[in-house]
Formats: sequence, structure tokens, C-alpha cells
Amino acid sequence: MLSSAAVEVAMLMQVGEVWRNYSRKVETDPVPTKALTSLFGFMLGDFLAQRMEGRPFNPLRCVTAFQLPTRCKDMLSALTCALKSCHIPYVLKNSDILYILSPGALSEFLSKHLCLRCLRLGSYGLTVDGPIGHMWYKLLDKYVYPNDPQCNAAVLLKTAADQLLWAPVMTCVYFAFLRTVEGHPELITSTIQVCCKDIISMTLPTVTICLAWH
Repeated sequence: MLSSAAVEVAMLMQVGEVWRNYSRKVETDPVPTKALTSLFGFMLGDFLAQRMEGRPFNPLRCVTAFQLPTRCKDMLSALTCALKSCHIPYVLKNSDILYILSPGALSEFLSKHLCLRCLRLGSYGLTVDGPIGHMWYKLLDKYVYPNDPQCNAAVLLKTAADQLLWAPVMTCVYFAFLRTVEGHPELITSTIQVCCKDIISMTLPTVTICLAWH
């Protein structure tokens, strides 16, 4: 039996291997890799946001477990056939525990958790933020201190460019994309007018500090 230390070492090795494979894919296939990373990041971010908003997420509530008594094991074949005929998903574990998906509980979960919102944000990350972000940062690396991209001046100027150029433009693109896929393109202008004022007011201090430092 492995000790807890050995298990931790094995897990760290697995994480390291996953990270090396990911880094290799970023080098060999940067656009699709970053697009998928952005997809995952946006969906995870919206999932956490919905949790903070108080929306429940407990998919296990959608599953009911039954401990089968001994006399029912002889009727197991008939029971599973009945579940199949009613199109009710199930999983049988160790021939004595039956997990049945509750369609009512699943519908309740899906109605409370805004899955479509999560998918819309994920699609933005996949099709817009990931690919365009890759091109943007390649452009910065090419023109901002290309011979010393890690120096303090390069980092500060890239941060300022991010806040002055990338953030305002892509914020408008973000709201335009979401309103379009929501089916309300007529709300694009009003949404941008309302939201961009607050966003720009938050980014200006960062820009000021970067330029003053430089």
C-alpha cells in the first residue's frame, strides 16, 4: 500500500506531466490551444460567478441511490429492462447499488443554473478571446522591446497598451457578442454606454501608474 507521501509525489508528477504537455501544445498549436483554454476559463468563471450569486450547483441531487435488498437481486434484469423501456438513465454498482437519474431534479437544476449563459461566455472565449488574444500578444512581442521582452519597460508598456487599447475595444466586442447571441442586437449600443464607463474608470488608475513608472 502506498504511503500518503508517495501518493502526493505521484500526483505532482502527473500534474507536471499535464503542464508539460499543455506547454508543448501552446508551442506547436497555439491558436486552438489558447482558444480551448479561453473556453474553459470563461465557463469556469461564469460557473463561479453563478455560485457567488447564490445559484445552486449540486448535480448529485439529480441522482437517487437505492440499496437493493437481496430478494431484489433476482429481479435485477427485469428492473433494468423496465428502466430502459421508460428511458430512465441508471448506473448499477457492485450489483447491489442502483443510481437512477431523476428527470424532475435535473430539470430543476438546469432551470436554476443558467447553462445557456455559461455556454455563451464559453463560445466567446473559444471563438473571439482566445484566437484574437493570441494575435494581440504576438503583436506586442513583435513591436514592444522585441530584443528584451521581459524587461520592466516592456512589461509596463504592454500593460498600458492592454488597458488603453485592448481593454476598451474588446469590452465593446464582448458586449456586442453577448447581446447578439442572446438575440438582442438592438441593445448593443445601450449596454456598451452603460457598462464601459464603469470599466474604463477602473482601468485608468492602472494605466496612470504604468505610464508614470515608465
